[in-house]
Amino acid sequence: MSTLDLATPYTEGYTDARVLLHANGQATAADEAILRIQARYLHCSGLATPTVVEQAYLAGFHDGASDNFPHPPHEQPAHAFDRAA
Repeated sequence: MSTLDLATPYTEGYTDARVLLHANGQATAADEAILRIQARYLHCSGLATPTVVEQAYLAGFHDGASDNFPHPPHEQPAHAFDRAA
C-alpha cells in the first residue's frame, strides 16, 4: 500500500480528533457525527491487529488530539534573558 493510500485515513483520523476536541461539552446539531466518530475510533482502537489503514486512522487521530495540548516552553539559554544596559 502506498503512502498516498494511507493519507486519506490519516487525514480522516486527524480531522475526527479535532472535531471531537472542539465539540467537547457543546450541544450541537452534529451529535450524529460525533457518535459516528466515537464509534469509529473505538472500533479501530479495540482491534487486536488493526490493518495498516486502521493504524493510519489511529495515528492521525492521535496526532490531531495531541496537537491541541499546550506544549511546555523550550528551555531558553540563560543569556536569552540578559538585557542590554
